[in-house]
Amino acid sequence: MILLLALLSGRVVADDLTTSSEQLVQNLAKWRNQGIKNYRYQLHFTGHVAIVGPLPAARVVVRNGAVVESKLLAPLKDFRAGSRAPTDPYVTDYFYLSISDLFEKAADSIQFGRAHPGAVVTISYDARYGFPVRIEVNDPNISDAEGAFLASEFEILK
Repeated sequence: MILLLALLSGRVVADDLTTSSEQLVQNLAKWRNQGIKNYRYQLHFTGHVAIVGPLPAARVVVRNGAVVESKLLAPLKDFRAGSRAPTDPYVTDYFYLSISDLFEKAADSIQFGRAHPGAVVTISYDARYGFPVRIEVNDPNISDAEGAFLASEFEILK
């Protein structure tokens, strides 16, 4: 019953991490089988980043599987909306992620959930393409362990 409630709510709890791993593998296979290498999407991290603060969403462009461009959709400190996302190594993880990188973030989140029984991990996938559209970790015991990666407005490029 707990597993059924967890699946219906979209939350991944300790007992459901095996199912979550299986879902990740199935969706990764769906993504890879489509062979999509050129695309753009909107990426947003909702958590608070120390020193930097809240981050705006970015429009990420991927060619041949690699991120070639990331533009801010709202201002960030000294950067205007529409400017290139900062390339400082401290914040690149929030702006320069390909879909393959999002799958790695999802796998890391599942591992985090296994190591921290109080954590709640939520991962949702795009029904058509299989990529993660929401990767969220919340752990009331660790202040830095909250926030979500959100992927939206996905489109395939020629």
